[in-house]
Amino acid sequence: MRDSGAVGILRRIERQIRLLYALEQGGGVEDFLIEEKVGPFASEETVIVSSPEGVEVGVYIDPELLRFLARCDPWVALDSTNLFPFCRVLEEISHFTYLQWNAGHDKPVTALEMELQAEVDKFVLSALYLSVQNDGRVPVRLADTVLYAAEFDPALESNLLSRYRTAQRLAARYCAHLQRCFLRAGRFHDLLAEIRRFYRMSHYGKIDHIHGRVPQAA
Repeated sequence: MRDSGAVGILRRIERQIRLLYALEQGGGVEDFLIEEKVGPFASEETVIVSSPEGVEVGVYIDPELLRFLARCDPWVALDSTNLFPFCRVLEEISHFTYLQWNAGHDKPVTALEMELQAEVDKFVLSALYLSVQNDGRVPVRLADTVLYAAEFDPALESNLLSRYRTAQRLAARYCAHLQRCFLRAGRFHDLLAEIRRFYRMSHYGKIDHIHGRVPQAA
């Protein structure tokens, strides 16, 4: 798994997330990779273990996914072939980076908050890749494609399904707002200011922001 192409994909996505949100540099995700997944359902996962000594984090990402992305580089061309592998890898890097940033600022973080931020990250980074590759154009239904095309495993526990669906629903509303107000108008500097502010909000701050400032879709 530790071939240069796979590691390069990890490093680039993590670096892009940190640049996107103006985050301080931290320990790289590659140093926290674990060899086997722990949960029974997820192909990729971020594992958090609490102990009297503190919190330990491990990240499992299917090595085949990384090798595939090294061959079909989404930074060169993001399309239906590599969009979902890209989003699966990005989601775990998002979890790791968000956990690390909050821990560094002594901020508590909830599982729903992590899922919501990861959904937003998937949309925003996909939109920016496609914008670069298509002369500033972003597909109108990108949020639906990124957030709704993958189906949840029906064997997941009901509380997990509820969390994922809630994060998905909130993210879809927020991402539609981002596309309507910023991406369509080419307001990339304003987009950065908005998503950086959102990133630093608390669990309830994010939800209140979406409900209070983002109109419900008709």
